[in-house]
Amino acid sequence: MMKFQLTFLTILLFSFFGFSQNPVFRKYTVDDGLAGNEIYHTIQDSKGFIWIATTKGVARFDGNRFENFTVENGLSDNEILKIHEDYKGRIWFISFTGPLSYYDGTVHNAANTNFLKQLQFQNLVQTFTPLTENEILLTEKTNATFLLNDTVLRVYDTRPYYSIIKQNDASIIFISWKDISEKSAGQQTFKTDINSNSFKGHAVYDKLKNRTILVTDSGLYSYKEHQLRRIDNSPNFAKKMVRFISCDQDGYNWLGNDDGCFRFLIDEHDKVILLEKFFTGYAVNSVSEDRDHNFWIATRSEGLLMVPSLNVKLFNKDSGFSDDNITTAVRTPDHKIICGLLNGDVYVLDTTYKIVDYKKLNCSRVRKILTDQFHQTYVASEGGIFHYTDGRFEKIFSVKSKPIKSMVTSIYREGILAGGMKAVIGINNKREIDTILETKNESRVYSICEVNRNEFWLATEKGVYVWKGNSIMPFHPERKPFTGWIDELCKRKDGKILMATRDSGLAMVSENNILFINTLNGLQSNACNSLYYDSLKDIAYVGTNKGLSIISFGKNNFFEIKNFGSSNGLDCGSIYSLYESGGELLLCTNKGLLVFREGDLNKSAESTKVYLSTIEINSRNVALHPDYYLEHYQNNIRIIYDGVAFRNAKDLQYRYQLVPLDTGWNRTSSNSIIYSDLKPGDYHFNVQVYSGNQTWSAEASTVSFHISKPFWNTWWFRISAALLLSGLIVSYYNARIQRIRKKQQIMNELLQTELKALRAQINPHFIFNSLNSIQDFIFRNEKEEANSYLSKFASLMRMILDNSSKKFITLNEEIRFINLYIELESLRFQGKFNYMLRVSKDIVTDNIFLPPMILQPYIENAIIHGLAPKKSSGILSLSFKLEKNFLVCIIEDNGTGRKKPEEIKEQAEKSGHHSFAMKANNERIEAINKSQQVSIKYKIEDLEDIYHQPTGTKIVLNFPQDPV
Repeated sequence: MMKFQLTFLTILLFSFFGFSQNPVFRKYTVDDGLAGNEIYHTIQDSKGFIWIATTKGVARFDGNRFENFTVENGLSDNEILKIHEDYKGRIWFISFTGPLSYYDGTVHNAANTNFLKQLQFQNLVQTFTPLTENEILLTEKTNATFLLNDTVLRVYDTRPYYSIIKQNDASIIFISWKDISEKSAGQQTFKTDINSNSFKGHAVYDKLKNRTILVTDSGLYSYKEHQLRRIDNSPNFAKKMVRFISCDQDGYNWLGNDDGCFRFLIDEHDKVILLEKFFTGYAVNSVSEDRDHNFWIATRSEGLLMVPSLNVKLFNKDSGFSDDNITTAVRTPDHKIICGLLNGDVYVLDTTYKIVDYKKLNCSRVRKILTDQFHQTYVASEGGIFHYTDGRFEKIFSVKSKPIKSMVTSIYREGILAGGMKAVIGINNKREIDTILETKNESRVYSICEVNRNEFWLATEKGVYVWKGNSIMPFHPERKPFTGWIDELCKRKDGKILMATRDSGLAMVSENNILFINTLNGLQSNACNSLYYDSLKDIAYVGTNKGLSIISFGKNNFFEIKNFGSSNGLDCGSIYSLYESGGELLLCTNKGLLVFREGDLNKSAESTKVYLSTIEINSRNVALHPDYYLEHYQNNIRIIYDGVAFRNAKDLQYRYQLVPLDTGWNRTSSNSIIYSDLKPGDYHFNVQVYSGNQTWSAEASTVSFHISKPFWNTWWFRISAALLLSGLIVSYYNARIQRIRKKQQIMNELLQTELKALRAQINPHFIFNSLNSIQDFIFRNEKEEANSYLSKFASLMRMILDNSSKKFITLNEEIRFINLYIELESLRFQGKFNYMLRVSKDIVTDNIFLPPMILQPYIENAIIHGLAPKKSSGILSLSFKLEKNFLVCIIEDNGTGRKKPEEIKEQAEKSGHHSFAMKANNERIEAINKSQQVSIKYKIEDLEDIYHQPTGTKIVLNFPQDPV
């Protein structure tokens, strides 16, 4: 008996089908980031995200990327069977092993949320039905029905139910394996027996018609107004066949099994009508529809299928073709569709879209199929031209050295024109072949536009050519759009020529004008690779790399553009060619043949939205909140946001602003932004999304940040610190005033001595000598060196003025001063000496202190009196090291040695230069030692060779390093 029922079922099912053709769909698998390929269930949440339950965890999809959750993120089990959203916006996960968990920004389970310990069931949760914001009904399989009221779980009914449904009128339907109980809002109960027809656990509520559809052993039943009615012509679904039943927004029912899914309507007489079958060969576990009318097909092993439009038919390898790449198609006069493939095969579909003929042409690709004015159908391939009639393909032209690339109906020659390598041939209605023209270059003719009997326009990979009067000339070779690859040409009824260019949009050429229709005036892309013109309607259909554009022409070059792409459910890929007949469009693409009408393309039901998905503060993820109150050091913030769009997620654009830093909007295609080192204050972040032909989203996603000031910048701290500091100053002043008075007289005298020595040390002769050097550079026409010297000289003067106001400077500051001073002296003496500086590794130059400009007089003496008089180049060496609590500085040169006092006096009289720097510096050291109570030590040594001849001078200075 069961065998008879299954046979009857098969016959009955297929008697309903108008066609069994899959719609256009996208496929997502683990290769795209999905958690697993075996999917049980999908839903769209209130924010618009798609949630996918798999055997390997849960995925959340925004159209662009999958965010996966597993036991490592808090799920109670990786194998999730069902997903539900409650009235609080929490996403609940029904696990295979029984325990429940939910997501509200983070995943909650029994380990981190106490009340969930009550929901750690041992068996599968059969039903999950939110009633109100705080109440949820759920049934543990084979056990009982429970009510979760906020965080308290109690037994609601001792009976388990396979399905619990909340209706529009707030009444609740409880379905067991043998009866239906309905509890109205007034607590009145109705009960209906299912008789001997055991319920199989699959039921759906049709909101449009306020009825419930049940699947039983004996078929489908409709429950409405407390009555159960059998759907008379419904198939007898066996238990092993049915995996789910659902209802879409248009009232269609979906039912799935191990061999695809069915879509059908149930009319007012409780009869199944308009039954269709999709995805034969796929085990379908569920079908859900989102708010943009995309359908999400959960399969057992093939991943997730997304159908953007049920009305766009797709014919490809899944339909029985040998390849997905369809290059050309046409509807014949007897309403059949004949299409050619990239691999050289030809298929014929009848009016019910079934394959009724197939021909392998044994060539690399089919280029063009057309029907001429005599209703004759021709197929142009790289291997030749075929005539098709009565299911037969007759070869009428064989290719030798001129492979065919294009074909067009000839108005003036009553036949067809075919373009190939370097030639155009004509075939009249008697199938007589004639070579019309031959080109001298190596270009291939990809399209032919017949202007009149003796004028042709040719589209090639090297531009457009015009053949006229037995001569061929390139069309505007000086203009780039007409020198590159041109795929298609056609003539409008007013005589203008349309050209599909690959980078400049659609060109419209008249006798005295060239007009480009491109992205500036509404075309969705400038990359046009196919073109079809309807002369009766004066409409051009343009295939671009982003979809289909339909251009309606009017008078005075007026035109209107309608763009269709992924945002309308037209997932077409690369469009090889187009054809239109009676409002029906055939798009030949690399994904297959698409058949549809313009009205079949879906419009978006709601605008694209953007949500904040991640906030990172100082590189750490934090829970999402509308407001954040942060410390001053928590001022490095990264914000990640996601636009939810499933048809054109890759084309999303965003604009954002951080008030008050940004006065306007910043536009980007990135979904994240980083703000570093934000100053204390209040900030407000806004982001909006733009998608397709829509405007910017009206609702912006926002988040606010309040970064507090550091405590030392607060008013109370400053007042307290000021009071404390004032008290300390007064105390210190009172303690020190007496000692200062006692030493004031002595210190004044010593300080005057030190200041006098420091002023004497600032040598005016160095300034005069420097200016003389600049004048000398200019005199020698070395203006660049003079400019460089003058710039460095000015820097040195600023350093002298700055350092002279300080008692002590760091060794690092002294070294910078010395380096600049010696660099100037080297320029002045034109490289008369070399310079070496050594600092011991144990010295931290910013922690060592010495009086400012204390070394310069010794270095000056070594350069001027030691190294400058030498005939050959000398060496000046400067080294620093630490010994106990002293910084030891050694200045050494290999010059002429110190001169005797009388020699110095004689040289000064000759040169007019009297140096007081060394004397003043020695006086300054003595003054510092007295006034600062330190002990700076220095000594000067003469260096001699073995013959006691002077070879230079060595100066050793010791600076104590007591705290300054």
